Amino acid sequence: MAQLAAILIGAACASATNEIPPTPEASAVPVSALPNPSPTGRDVILSSGKTVLRGTFLFDFETGGNAKATTADVWWEQVDSTRRYLVPENGARLALMGSIPFENVKRLDLLQLQFTVDKLDGSNTSTNQLLAGTVIGVLTRNQHPAKLRIEQYGYDLTISWVTYE
Repeated sequence: MAQLAAILIGAACASATNEIPPTPEASAVPVSALPNPSPTGRDVILSSGKTVLRGTFLFDFETGGNAKATTADVWWEQVDSTRRYLVPENGARLALMGSIPFENVKRLDLLQLQFTVDKLDGSNTSTNQLLAGTVIGVLTRNQHPAKLRIEQYGYDLTISWVTYE
C-alpha cells in the first residue's frame, strides 16, 4: 500500500511539473510609438543635423552622433564589399518611407508608421533600399520618433536626421 501511495504521489508531482505554462515569445508584430504631444503643441526636437555615418559604425539619434553598442539605434553593417544593411539596434525600429519630401514629414506622421525590427537592404545591388533621397522613420531605443534621409549613398552614408521628443 505504501508503494502504491508513493507511485501516485510521484506521478502527481511529475504531472504538475509538466503543466508549467510555456514562456510567451516576443511579438513579431510591428509596434508604433504612442503620441506624447508637447504642452505648446509644437514638435520638440531632441537632435537634428547632417553627418556621415561611416561603414560599420553605430549611430544614436538622441545625441546625433556615433554610439557605443549599448546606446546605438542603428548600425551601418558592411558584410562585404557588396552587401550592406541598416540594422536597428537595442530595440529601435525602422519604417521605410521611400522618396518623399523630408521637410513635410512631421512627428505625428512618424507616429502613424508601422515600425519593424527588420534591417533595410543597402547592398550595392539592384535590391538597395537606401538610395539618395530615401526617407526612413525611426523609433529609437528610447521610443523617440525620428526621421532620416539618405543624402549620399556609399560605403559611408551621408544622412540628415531629426529626432523628436
